[in-house]
Amino acid sequence: MITKIEGLDTLKDLYALNLSDNLIMKISGLGGMTGLNTIQLKRNRIGRNGVEDVIGLLECPTLSVIDLSDNHIDDPNILPEVLVKMPNLAVLYMQGNDVCKKI
Repeated sequence: MITKIEGLDTLKDLYALNLSDNLIMKISGLGGMTGLNTIQLKRNRIGRNGVEDVIGLLECPTLSVIDLSDNHIDDPNILPEVLVKMPNLAVLYMQGNDVCKKI
């Protein structure tokens, strides 16, 4: 079970990354992945520490598809502080997070 996103800096041309069904608590380590379009992080432990757990998405402005379904995201500040600042975001999956009831 993967607990931390690391060691992926050399994968500059990687288009899609699926890290669903792991034990990841914080999104980080995406800065070197300049070709990343899609990330799937469904059913992890992201969000228990608020926006700080997802702020790492901003390291990868090329992302257009993000799946954060069934995590522990509860802080509505994820919208103005992270998601709105992502220039290419076109598809977002967030079902199964308490924040969906707040925004």
